[in-house]
Amino acid sequence: MLFVKTIEDIEKYIYLSNDEKEWFKKYSGRNNLQFLVSENVLSCIKRDEIRNQFIPRVQEFNQTDSLDPQEEEKHKATGRLIHRYKHHAAFIVTEGCFSYCRYCFRRRLTSKCEEIITPEEIEEAAHYIKENSIDEILITGGDPLFLSNDRLFMIFSKIREAVPNIIIRLCTRSLLSNPDRFDDELLKMLKNFNTSAPLFLLVQFNSAYEFTKNTISAIERVRKSSIVMFNQSVLLKGVNDNSKTLIELSNTLLYHSIKPYYLFISDKVGGTEHFRVSVKDALLLYDEMRESLSGLKLPVLACDLPQGGGKVPICKNHIRRILPDDSAELIVNGNVYHI
Repeated sequence: MLFVKTIEDIEKYIYLSNDEKEWFKKYSGRNNLQFLVSENVLSCIKRDEIRNQFIPRVQEFNQTDSLDPQEEEKHKATGRLIHRYKHHAAFIVTEGCFSYCRYCFRRRLTSKCEEIITPEEIEEAAHYIKENSIDEILITGGDPLFLSNDRLFMIFSKIREAVPNIIIRLCTRSLLSNPDRFDDELLKMLKNFNTSAPLFLLVQFNSAYEFTKNTISAIERVRKSSIVMFNQSVLLKGVNDNSKTLIELSNTLLYHSIKPYYLFISDKVGGTEHFRVSVKDALLLYDEMRESLSGLKLPVLACDLPQGGGKVPICKNHIRRILPDDSAELIVNGNVYHI
């Protein structure tokens, strides 16, 4: 597979703006999310909806917010296991991806480390899962499919040995970034782990333009393997911050047997401020979506609360007030959160 990593290579495909060129000039030596774009992403990179997700801009260096607003480091149960909720946890199995999304909420980790998760780390997490009544696990990263099939098999096996009926949610963006990853060997393994207890594939599409020919072929292979797919979108300025794009995305998802699951208001992560859509505008967009989409097609508008407050649906009843800068104060379980 072809990967683009440098300004010289990406300029063979698109003309860079001044803000984009400035990022490449300033990147050297900085502790920032790297640039990497895969061949399948390149096939649709000329669309602004795709370009804005993957081509870095100098605004990324305006890091006024936390790099860990969900306080995942605070909620680490083991070196790689995040336990914020009572009965489910997130297992960060890799920091690598096939392409780096510029709005990544784990940019403090993603692309920083090329270490492979060790058997000891897997055993440690499996033991904790068994001892703490966890019945649902998110396998996440980075992109877990960045790992080899052998390492994924080890992870799934140890987790299911610890808790045989645990529900596995495998989070990946590989349907866009590396659709060839969904070959017969991988799908056979996923199907085998989808028998004694469910294994769900949690994917991410933010625009219907991400459904390339190769992506659609990979989706069809997953569907024929009887693996259920749910989509988690992020509301992003310059990508999908209009109802027409969001409605088209939901229609496309369900047509391809992917349930629109969540539409997230982007986290307040340092370096991603230029992607943010206000809560006020998000609610207006969501009202327009509700008028056009059936219940099957309508995702849940949600956010991850700061300070590790957890994932909550956004509805008008939660909103205490909209502030002059269009941010909002939410009341959840008696606590006030600023998003």
